[in-house]
Amino acid sequence: MNGTKQRQLKIAKGRLLIVAHTDRTDKIRIISARKVTVLERSMYEEK
Repeated sequence: MNGTKQRQLKIAKGRLLIVAHTDRTDKIRIISARKVTVLERSMYEEK
């Protein structure tokens, strides 16, 4: 692991989620997923 983190927002069926994942050789493993907070949603919508 190189110590960098990549954060992504995903939209699934109209829901905005924050997903933490790791890329393996042949798989993507989801570590956690949760709904965004009100503040996170407003920051996303400003972009």
